Amino acid sequence: MGASESKTQDTAQLSEVEKNLIRSSWEQALKNKKVFGVNVFIKLFIQNPSSQDLFEQLRGIPLEDLKTHRKMKAHALRVMASLNTLVEQIDEVEILTEMFNNVARTHVIHKVEKAHYDLLGQVLMEVFSEELGAKFDSATKGAWLKAYVIMENIILDKYAEIDKLATERSESSLKG
Repeated sequence: MGASESKTQDTAQLSEVEKNLIRSSWEQALKNKKVFGVNVFIKLFIQNPSSQDLFEQLRGIPLEDLKTHRKMKAHALRVMASLNTLVEQIDEVEILTEMFNNVARTHVIHKVEKAHYDLLGQVLMEVFSEELGAKFDSATKGAWLKAYVIMENIILDKYAEIDKLATERSESSLKG
């Protein structure tokens, strides 16, 4: 089974009820998307301070200052836009794949690893819970976890493809 087939199968694992839970909870999160996005990163940096160093433009800035820092807000909005694409295109695996392949290409350069995506997913669920309260029930959280895994798998599949190409090029240059 090819990579795109497994992604299609992953997307198909989301029921219509789950997709609707994702859409409705996302609608709530978007009401204050800049604050929501910044809160995700502040929480990420609190839980894993070294992750802030992955962001060259944010290195060394105190957390209190990050809350209002223009570069933090800009990155938070880019991430929210990516999540918005996930929500809006949840049935379009080809679009999701292209979108998140682009994310992978930029993030692999910055040494963002699987553990970082795992932590981001955990933090995202925590911020949803804090922001939406009782509206972020176990069914909604389960739906978001499935959707996040779909996104993460697309990115990590691309990482593997990039790594394989780099290895092949390296081996080829050693033979040449």
